Amino acid sequence: MARNALGALLALLAVVNCLVGLALGWVNHVAHDPQPTAEIAKILVRDPRITDAISTRVVELVNDRLDDQPGVDEQTRDRVATEVRNGVAAALQDTSLDATWIRVLDATRAQAVSDLESWTTGSPAPKVSVEVAPILRAVVDKLKADGGTAAQIAAGIEPPSSFTLDGTIPEPFQEVLAPLLAQSRNWVWVCAGSAVLLALAVAAARRTGRGGILIFSGVLLLVLTVAVQILTTLLPFDQGDDTTASAAANAALQSFFATFRSALQPGIYIGVALLLVGITWAILAARARADASYRGKPLFPDQPA
Repeated sequence: MARNALGALLALLAVVNCLVGLALGWVNHVAHDPQPTAEIAKILVRDPRITDAISTRVVELVNDRLDDQPGVDEQTRDRVATEVRNGVAAALQDTSLDATWIRVLDATRAQAVSDLESWTTGSPAPKVSVEVAPILRAVVDKLKADGGTAAQIAAGIEPPSSFTLDGTIPEPFQEVLAPLLAQSRNWVWVCAGSAVLLALAVAAARRTGRGGILIFSGVLLLVLTVAVQILTTLLPFDQGDDTTASAAANAALQSFFATFRSALQPGIYIGVALLLVGITWAILAARARADASYRGKPLFPDQPA
């Protein structure tokens, strides 16, 4: 009984360690691989909070130009602003801007990762700075190239060399992401440690209980994986200040945690595999015990030996 209890304890540690390893692997992938950023860029490029900020900035540039022209009344300004906003909205929907968005957000990712790696509890919150000047220049160039009223208005506009949307990473995520990022490079070793712990759990249990240990491990891994996936949908993604960059960061975090739930899918596959192997092991062990119990008995027990 004591051996089976020890095996169950080691199995519990193996399952928890496995989930931690999968989480660290996801953090390492998101932090250092540009592919997740490319996917998130395609989502944020359609986010109205981002497009509104860019539209507003272009309208401000147009108004600055109109200030230099005498006799422009408010009605004209409103009409021009509407035409420019429509032109900007159409330009931002062009998929040719996706590559520019990817470059912009990849630079933001690299800076945020660097800030988180150097962040410690009590330090100022890591910033999220999205340098959208390249997007602004691309939009204005597209307005000029498309012709029409918007092109005439945009003809004299010179976009600024820098236009940054500044915000901070929401506080609830700082305490979680910073230490995870620091340990994420060790995810392979953590997962390998889970395999070692599971092997020790099976070895520690009695022969008759090893199938049960695997079943226990599989069920526990399935339950915990699904529970974590559900809990991540309940995280508060509306934290932080009201800036556009913070809104974008919250939207990005929502999408990143959607990829986190996908990253935990191997936990479900492994759990199912352990469950099936454990059931098979338990059945074979039960048959072996049944066969052993008949050894030495007469072939026909009703007849004298």
